[in-house]
Amino acid sequence: SSTPFTAAGLWTIKADGSDRREHAIVDGGHGQSPVWSADGARLFFVTRQNFGDKTADQDPDALVSSIHSVTISTGEVQTLVTADNARQLDLSISSQGDLVFASNRGGNSEIWTLMADGQLLQVTTDGEGKGHPILLHNSQ
Repeated sequence: SSTPFTAAGLWTIKADGSDRREHAIVDGGHGQSPVWSADGARLFFVTRQNFGDKTADQDPDALVSSIHSVTISTGEVQTLVTADNARQLDLSISSQGDLVFASNRGGNSEIWTLMADGQLLQVTTDGEGKGHPILLHNSQ
């Protein structure tokens, strides 16, 4: 599509092609890859909330998105981080199960964490735009 931020389905399908299930409509053109929980029981993903806003089809600053999970065994979708008229992007997961992402929910794009216990924390606060957090594992 010539639209950079277009709608697409988020599906799970077994390796043999069986058990095809669509879980949500997500922003398919922005490169927001879903991430799996360590045990493979849940899939975490970013969902665009303003598909009706044609400006957001072309302008990333106009995107409004939230973070969800789907429990694979039941198909239950849960909202983890609401949009609150903001953009949540670049989702990663730590080995402890914490979600790390960039969001402009506080004004500028900063790094946020949704702890495994459900606590939402803003990690950076310097006002410099951020994105694509990379998690490093410290083996010590």
